[in-house]
Amino acid sequence: MARLAKSTAQLTAATGTFTPGTSRYAFGLNAASGGFIYAPSALYFASSPSGPAEGPFLAPADPMGVAAQYRSEQNFDPFGIKAIYEVEVPLPRPGVYALLALTRAPHGLISSSSEIAVAASFPIPAVGQRPPAIETNTLATVH
Repeated sequence: MARLAKSTAQLTAATGTFTPGTSRYAFGLNAASGGFIYAPSALYFASSPSGPAEGPFLAPADPMGVAAQYRSEQNFDPFGIKAIYEVEVPLPRPGVYALLALTRAPHGLISSSSEIAVAASFPIPAVGQRPPAIETNTLATVH
């Protein structure tokens, strides 16, 4: 599928911890010039770069607009990030998966590749899980 693209872009992951099941994968796309790319995109994944791919999983761009008075200096530039792509992907088992994002730009398809590692488990509790018990100092225990 990557061979259908007329150009490539840099895919940068914005999420990095994955366990088996459906996971949110967020990413950005940059052109060779360094500018961000915003266009309809879909993600495909496979157990290896040459393996059969699953998808397409549509990856809409989630706007990240912030009012000027709250914007960081790094994002005050008119060319700063305006949105991030996100997609829910089913990751059936632990392992390393090859990813391919295809983006439909005005001049044709753009391909971007990466990979993600899916761990069997992760020590940080998921949303809704009980947090670990930890000892916290208080005024009574610290002099």
